[in-house]
Amino acid sequence: MIISGMLNLIFGAFALIWPRVTLLTLVWIFAIVMMIQGFYQLGSTLLYSREKKHSWIFFLLAFINLGAGLAALLYPHVTVLLLITLMGLTWLATGTLQIVAAFRLRKEIHNEGWLVIIGLISILTGTFVLLRPGDGVLALLWLIAAYAIVFGTGLLILGFKAKKWISMDDVMMWAE
Repeated sequence: MIISGMLNLIFGAFALIWPRVTLLTLVWIFAIVMMIQGFYQLGSTLLYSREKKHSWIFFLLAFINLGAGLAALLYPHVTVLLLITLMGLTWLATGTLQIVAAFRLRKEIHNEGWLVIIGLISILTGTFVLLRPGDGVLALLWLIAAYAIVFGTGLLILGFKAKKWISMDDVMMWAE
């Protein structure tokens, strides 16, 4: 827990100090994972596909993953822009539907005002992200960094407390 806490603190500080590098690194990790997954799917489909009439589905999935990974590697800034745009559109649609649901369900539920407030927050956040995608990405990175720092601090505290819970005799017993 202590090591994990320290790694989270380092990541959180890194994300605050160098947000662009952090964002690019996350895009590259996504790209690499998609490429590995695509190659694995392609290879396993070629090697293990016994029923050839449905294998086109797995080939298509492999090429979609390979294409997404390659596109993210070649165009990381476009990948970030598409991701933040998708998030903004999702939040905008979610907020609108939450407000519609609040008005339609006002006789069936109590405190539907909360659903309207949450919907308005979603709409405002989605609109902000769509109008100012660069600021939206930066805010998202700050949120990720803050989470990592708080989570890392919690793990460190828990890790140091956990050291007191276990005696050296218990550790030696588990090792046997």
